[in-house]
Amino acid sequence: DRKEQIRVFQTHREKGLIEASGALNVPVDETTYRLEGGVEVIDHGRKGGREIRMNGDVLTYDKEMSHFFLQGNVRIRFKDVIMSGPDFEYSRPEDLFKTVSGAVVTTPTLSGKAHRVLFFVKDEKLIFEENMQFSVRLRLPTPDPLVISGRKLTYSFLRREGEAEGD
Repeated sequence: DRKEQIRVFQTHREKGLIEASGALNVPVDETTYRLEGGVEVIDHGRKGGREIRMNGDVLTYDKEMSHFFLQGNVRIRFKDVIMSGPDFEYSRPEDLFKTVSGAVVTTPTLSGKAHRVLFFVKDEKLIFEENMQFSVRLRLPTPDPLVISGRKLTYSFLRREGEAEGD
């Protein structure tokens, strides 16, 4: 059944409320659906918990609303972290965002890009792999940021530290 201007939602006991909206909802098969046009997903988490906002052109999701694939002008916001790229997968049970299509991640003090990006929501840990470039604005007299490039970078927002691997 094709439905227009649709809003769908699901409440999980452990994960809380998640809702998605878009211009058109189309069933793909018995367990998978696709939202198209101005898609917005909000993972509210448990009451008083986190909020993750996701936007894109197309969203494919499962009936339980636990696995998502966003495509087209994807933008994800968690706290002050903004991730953007052509597509992202989101596994709600794993609290994991990932892409292998290239992405840019920005916060008020740092920015980075890589071909492969993983973001672990619960641990607030970011991993950049393949053609990684990362810059951070330090609290120093110079306005120039510290720029790191290489093969891989793992960064923890909670501990405010990272580890880079070069070529």
